[in-house]
Amino acid sequence: MRILTIVDKLSAGGRQRVAQDYTLGYRKYGAMVAVLALQASGPRLEVLRQAGVPVFVGGDPEQMARAVEEAGAWGADVLHLHSEGPVRDFEAEAIRALLRGRSRRPAVLETASFGRVDYRQRFQETDVHLLVAPWVLWRWQQWARPLRPPPLGAVVPNIVDATRFFPAAPSDVAAFRRAHGIPTNAFVFGCVARPDPLKWPGFMFEAFEEVARAHPSAFFVGAGFDDTARARIAAFPEDVRRRVVELPFLHDDEVLRTCYSAMDVFLHGSPIGETFGLVFGEALLCGTPIVTHSTPARHNSQLGVVGHERGGLVAASERYVAVAMARLLTTPALVEQLARRGSEYVRQHYTEEHVIPLLLRVIGHAQQASSRAALGAALGADPGIVTHVPDEHVRSLLANTLGRTPLRARILMRLVHKPALFRAWWAIKGRLRRQPDTDPAMPPSASVSASVSDHA
Repeated sequence: MRILTIVDKLSAGGRQRVAQDYTLGYRKYGAMVAVLALQASGPRLEVLRQAGVPVFVGGDPEQMARAVEEAGAWGADVLHLHSEGPVRDFEAEAIRALLRGRSRRPAVLETASFGRVDYRQRFQETDVHLLVAPWVLWRWQQWARPLRPPPLGAVVPNIVDATRFFPAAPSDVAAFRRAHGIPTNAFVFGCVARPDPLKWPGFMFEAFEEVARAHPSAFFVGAGFDDTARARIAAFPEDVRRRVVELPFLHDDEVLRTCYSAMDVFLHGSPIGETFGLVFGEALLCGTPIVTHSTPARHNSQLGVVGHERGGLVAASERYVAVAMARLLTTPALVEQLARRGSEYVRQHYTEEHVIPLLLRVIGHAQQASSRAALGAALGADPGIVTHVPDEHVRSLLANTLGRTPLRARILMRLVHKPALFRAWWAIKGRLRRQPDTDPAMPPSASVSASVSDHA
């Protein structure tokens, strides 16, 4: 089997990392693989080439057309697109060019990072939409109800690499703490995130200040602070401020693994939640449990990926985050229990050994089905593939938190997940008219299909 991974660029982002990990995983399980990067190269190009993976790199419209033509000559049996969702025009045109003229149509999979729905249905070539967590599939199902023909979705999680993330040696952890002035007996909360205000919300720092005032052993390590975060830290009382350690954003996995391992608890506080959250799996594999909070009206996969009292504590809202932090700081046995249970769960559900066979089963059904109806029936009949998430499952996740979900959040969640209201909100925001059809850096008139014909 020949599987072509398609992604916009080979940057260091999470979506690109997942595309890389899937590609290398496919090959490990016997498939021939190649990668088509439509718009740009990036640091992942060297990783793929060192692994011996053919990579076709685009750029401007002419370069993109040439890369698509070269990828087409490679002759894939499966096209696996990693998109933000909805599929942008340059991605759609590239896939149509790859499908054109084939005697046997390749199966088309789409991993949609954010689980968005394209109500204009400009691109219907996707056979199976892959959603990275049950919560994301549930949201996608709500929003996709009006679409005809109904699209097919299945849960296939991101890969968390257990060969790169595992507990660092105690000597390395001790050296890390010494290097950053953290006492041996300190209880370290930490977070690794990009420098974005949404990743460093005010309530996270308020919660740490509250806990740190009551517990002199509490420290905070942050990698990737933005200026807003620094301003909040500067406003701390001196005794609390000196217990905050700032690190640059970490790209090196070995350094990142040591950083995770040096934390007692990973503190997550994004107000928009996570569609999956690779950092959760990485931290848990390093033996570090999570404190996070529920975000019912937004991405909320932390409820399932972390799991309250399985891989950490999930607060029902921002107001309970400090309570969760204090509970772990004062209960070392619980920290150890959550670290062990969380790591086991990640190994059983999110490692390559689980995810790639699941992907290959989905591909097998897509290749063998004679129609979309037959494919839907085959996916639904496979007990190992989740194609439907009932409301009861979502309600059980929301109920299993520290504290009670506020009434406002529950009402907003109901409204947001009604397709008509969601579409109205989307239109009001102007997004329905301005979905990212092409990269902002590209000319609006760029057309892959036209350019491909020029080079044919």
